[in-house]
Amino acid sequence: MKSMHIPLFGTLRTQTLACSGIIGLFIVFSASLSQAASAPKEINPSAKPLVFGMSTALSGPAQYLGHSMRNGVLAAFERTQLKKHRIQNRSLKLHVKDDSYQPDSALSNVKQLIQSEQVLALIGNVGTPTAAKTAPYANSQQVPFFAAYTGAAILRQDPPQPYVINLRAGYEREAEVIIRYILNQGIKPTEIAFLLQGENEFEADDYGKAGYGAARKALKTQGFTETKAKRLFKTYYPRNTLSINSALKNFLRQPASPRAIIIVGAYAPSAKFINYAQSLFTKTLFFNLSFTGASALAKELQPHSDRVFITQVVPQISPSLKISQDFEQDMKKFLPGKPINAISFEGYLAGRALIDALHTIDGDINRDSIRIALNRLKQDQLKQDIHEVWLAKYDPRLGFTPVYSN
Repeated sequence: MKSMHIPLFGTLRTQTLACSGIIGLFIVFSASLSQAASAPKEINPSAKPLVFGMSTALSGPAQYLGHSMRNGVLAAFERTQLKKHRIQNRSLKLHVKDDSYQPDSALSNVKQLIQSEQVLALIGNVGTPTAAKTAPYANSQQVPFFAAYTGAAILRQDPPQPYVINLRAGYEREAEVIIRYILNQGIKPTEIAFLLQGENEFEADDYGKAGYGAARKALKTQGFTETKAKRLFKTYYPRNTLSINSALKNFLRQPASPRAIIIVGAYAPSAKFINYAQSLFTKTLFFNLSFTGASALAKELQPHSDRVFITQVVPQISPSLKISQDFEQDMKKFLPGKPINAISFEGYLAGRALIDALHTIDGDINRDSIRIALNRLKQDQLKQDIHEVWLAKYDPRLGFTPVYSN
């Protein structure tokens, strides 16, 4: 296994704060904030909270992801109820709306959050199909769209959308790690197949397209031509369903079993597919992108699963990391009984990054000053352009544990 060095954030040009790199920032930057807050001002009872918004899946097959991201952000925000963590003597409040992982519902939610509820920024929205509609709208309204739970390239444009700011590494980095690992196992590119979220090739889902496109690009980097990549077998399942029977039948119709299947899907249908497929394809390895959610996937896998992998874009929760200690303590203190997992950790990191950015604003806190503060945070504090991605393998006893990194 390669060294699991925890880097700093990414560059301003890519509009990405590497999620794994946030650790270095909190060690250095939060220390100075705590000194400044050692003698907190008296709380002004009339001071209004700073209100932020989130549209996410609180119902439907992706609800575990939405609840976990919301919980992580809330745990970070709850810290500002304490005097020493307040921003300009004000606390933070999160307005959350359920979109059930449906793009039209997400857009309706975001319009209401921006226009009616006047949120200062959106944080931690879940999903690529939803982001495909909501991010351009938020950007057009000059409202920061921060730390969405997706690695899709549509949020990582060049030149970047000025109000779209990412925390996590993109799917292209994740796909690179998966493809390198697959090839290192002696598996040929022609032995790779795909299960993608979407109705079919002509009605492809934004998430399915994003993951598949990232994998094709990674294969091209390894010398496999685009023409050959397009010939690799792929099949689909409809978003927000567990309908994977047709996909299984399509795999069984192939002349040879794939040695590696890359799944670009939500956790529930992905797990259902794996649980059936691993008994049909006894030597096949199954790979998932981080969006699937390691803890969510692990809850659904059968006990004997031992050929399942997933990429992760946040470090393992560990008592050796100060920010990880804070996360566990705040979850237990402010949201007792809620799951502590990598997804809620990512939400927590997003919340803490936003809080640190807000602490740098001396004047009026508004949508544009927040955007500037987030970008200034990257420029002033962060020096490296490394986005760490880990590949974790499922162990029925231990859950997902890292086996490879970029």
